[in-house]
Parts: sequence; structure tokens; C-alpha cells
Amino acid sequence: MSTNTEILGAGTAILTAGYMLWTFQRIYLGPLNEKYKSLTDLTLREAFTLVPLAIIVLILGVYPHAILDLLGASLNHVNQIVLMAHAPAAAMAP
Repeated sequence: MSTNTEILGAGTAILTAGYMLWTFQRIYLGPLNEKYKSLTDLTLREAFTLVPLAIIVLILGVYPHAILDLLGASLNHVNQIVLMAHAPAAAMAP
């Protein structure tokens, strides 16, 4: 890898981080927009809906095998189809 590419990559990463921090500051740390002052906080009904979804997301984030084991047979079948479709092209390559 050339030095110019490395410098470009590092500069892009630094610029992206700066823009993300600037955006975060403007969205979350700026003054409250007047048109949103009348909105209420989360209601009990909304919390009752969101809490189970958040628990499922956390469980699947920590232990994804709970869902991946259910999908294993289907994913293996799709993988075999893809491998068979690419096998003739790989055999013809020099």
C-alpha cells in the first residue's frame, strides 16, 4: 500500500469523525427547538411495547445463536445453491 493511500485513508477517517461529532453536538446538545416543546415523554403504553423489543435485541446481540440455529438449514441450502452456481465459472478460470 502506498503512503499516499494511507494518508488519504487516515485523513478521511479523521474528517468523518469530526463531522460525526459536529452533527452529534448540533442534534443532541443544541438548544431545544420550540416546535418540540409540546411533546410528552414516553407513555406507559409505548414503554410496554418498546421494552420487550429492547430485551430481544440485547439477547440476540449477546447470544445470536438463538436465532442462527433456527436459520442454519435454510442458510446451508442457500450456500449450496450459490456454490453450485459459481462452480462452473471457477472451473473455467485459468
